[in-house]
Amino acid sequence: AILPDSDSVSIVIDFLVKANKVDMAVSLLDNIVQNGVSPSLMMYNNIIEGMCKEGRSEESLILLGKMKDTGVGPSQFT
Repeated sequence: AILPDSDSVSIVIDFLVKANKVDMAVSLLDNIVQNGVSPSLMMYNNIIEGMCKEGRSEESLILLGKMKDTGVGPSQFT
């Protein structure tokens, strides 16, 4: 199977979050990680921002933990 690169996935995640499809963005992120595609800081930041806008701060903190587990460190924006 051909897997998308990190940049392509980042664009799709950004689109999904802007379309208020945060759960789909999370599913996509989980899927790419399981398939060996390296997640980026931008992917996590976009999803965390979307969760916070929806009032899902507890879930965003869980995702922050997963982010650290994958070796992606938070930025000042995160």
